[in-house]
Amino acid sequence: MHVAEKSPSVAGNGAFDGAIRPPVILFLHGFPELCVDAYTSLHVVGDLIGLIDAVVGDREKVFVVGHDWGAIIAWHLCLLRPDRVKALVNMSVVFDPWNPKRKPISMFKSFYGDDYYICRFQEYGEIEAEFAKVGTERCLLEFLTYRNPGPILLPKGKRYDDSVSLPSWLTDCDVKYYVSKYEKNGFTGPVNYYRNMDRTWELMGSLSKAQVKVPVKFIIGDQDLTYHIPGTKKYIQDGRFKSHVPLLDEVVLKLGRMTSMSDLPPDLVVEILTRIPITSLRAVRSTCKSWNALTKKCNLGKAAATRQQQFVGFMTMSSKVCSVKLDFQGTRKDESEFVDLSINQVALFNQVEISKVIHCDGLLLCVTKDNSRLVLWNPYLGQTRWIEPRRYFYRPDHYALGYDTNRNHKILRFFDDFRGGNEFEIYHVRSSSWRVLDHITPGKLHHRSVTLKGNTYFFAREKMIEVLVNVSELKHFLLCFDFTRESFGQRLHLPFHIHGKETVTLSGVREEQLAVLYQKESFDMYKLEIWVTDKIDPNAVSWSKFLMVEMRPLTGFQFNQEAVSFAIDEEKKVVLVFDQEVYNPTKTILIQSVYIIGEDGYFKSMKIGENPNVWMPGEFPNRPKFSPPLVSSSYLPSLVQIN
Repeated sequence: MHVAEKSPSVAGNGAFDGAIRPPVILFLHGFPELCVDAYTSLHVVGDLIGLIDAVVGDREKVFVVGHDWGAIIAWHLCLLRPDRVKALVNMSVVFDPWNPKRKPISMFKSFYGDDYYICRFQEYGEIEAEFAKVGTERCLLEFLTYRNPGPILLPKGKRYDDSVSLPSWLTDCDVKYYVSKYEKNGFTGPVNYYRNMDRTWELMGSLSKAQVKVPVKFIIGDQDLTYHIPGTKKYIQDGRFKSHVPLLDEVVLKLGRMTSMSDLPPDLVVEILTRIPITSLRAVRSTCKSWNALTKKCNLGKAAATRQQQFVGFMTMSSKVCSVKLDFQGTRKDESEFVDLSINQVALFNQVEISKVIHCDGLLLCVTKDNSRLVLWNPYLGQTRWIEPRRYFYRPDHYALGYDTNRNHKILRFFDDFRGGNEFEIYHVRSSSWRVLDHITPGKLHHRSVTLKGNTYFFAREKMIEVLVNVSELKHFLLCFDFTRESFGQRLHLPFHIHGKETVTLSGVREEQLAVLYQKESFDMYKLEIWVTDKIDPNAVSWSKFLMVEMRPLTGFQFNQEAVSFAIDEEKKVVLVFDQEVYNPTKTILIQSVYIIGEDGYFKSMKIGENPNVWMPGEFPNRPKFSPPLVSSSYLPSLVQIN
């Protein structure tokens, strides 16, 4: 068994501690075992259930991908244990329902004769001896490079005199790896699966009318030899395949045999890559040169965004950067429906503690917890740039990321204390240089901000020194920093009046609109309002109410002003709220949760993690040490080069 990639736990201690588990994908390929005798598909399904139990527990589901013999095993897994499979992608081999008149080996002999490779595999030890005479490498090359859609025939005494040219997808290193494994373990294990086809058929008789009832994507090449097994084309085309697999979305590729990933057509490659998490995309595309080239010349993330069925973003949890994805298709259904939320720690920053993540134009600005450096990151291209300070970075520093009308990206750094002092400087990414700005802001800026179309919008209020009145009487508003003019615009009104104890935070909608979350305690109520801009620019704004919900019967508390972040789904009419418990000196941990809230009482909540409740040394007594689960606005990948 190979573990291709193991996602670290959200809690960071090797266990998930009740947090959301990253999605698990089970890959089943051809020749899945190397040394097993008299092993049927049912035995393998039992082993797979044991594997799934060990990885995700005995109640969770996994995604499954199968090819060749692995496709047959995948069909049987879905048929026998649909409760453990979330969805299946199967390649080359169709689901073949049990037929009392079609015993596998007899059927193949009637189709192709005794020289058909599956028929030749039946006599124990015979084919192994022939392969030994031919040589392991040559045998493997014959199978790996076979391009004829017709049946594979292995007559006794067949000569292998012709040279074999390697296709573009198969390297000498690949061949040597295969040879080393098969010379160590032999061919008996793999061909034993073929020797047990009849036995599996006998054991599956009780399932003659059973259907595969999991979502399935099926892919086959029109030059695949499996596509040319008599009756297969008609079976796919006349609807019988669909009748046995009701949730099937079949794809017949008119391109040739599906020998490798590089054989897939570009439009299907785009569809595949748009479904891969951004943080895993670099590793996936590196497996195929044509895939890598495709991702660099077109923005696959934009195609994924057009689906509008998912929220994809980045967040900080326990001082680590995590990608977060929520499939909104599970919302607005029966309460028993599972909402597919995955949170994965980004391995790139495993050795670094990050306190903030700021998003703009497909780039992320990450602030290190020790305030020593900044890192600019393009997750889609896999590029990073570490940025040193002009002099120093300080704990109270705040940052914004934007760009001017010429698409020059810039970073705004500012320090704005309660006494009225401030310091502003701007970093030009193209020239890698800092420059001091001599600006006095017309207000006290909150550290939470959102960048739209290159300009950053801040939640702000009047400074204490401007009007010597009670804090609750200070005016609150929005301020826009224009990265082209490198200055602030005029005050922009909010759609509500703030008295001082409300929860207010900002979010972006498709990098085009601004959304604001507003919640206050009034008359024993915790009314939550979400407003979205109809129009916004540095000097003008108009608003529409998106959502209003009474939260007391749902949560019974007000969201934490210092820890709350959110995103909305316009189609489903829901808001996704990430929050952490308000600081309480009597607690040792603070619970982090996500809430999905809609009109008409729709509500779901899930625990996503915990934070230790520890004091910050040298800080004010009322300042605990924690890193709340702050989520950036919905992420849209870009091709912006930062190196």
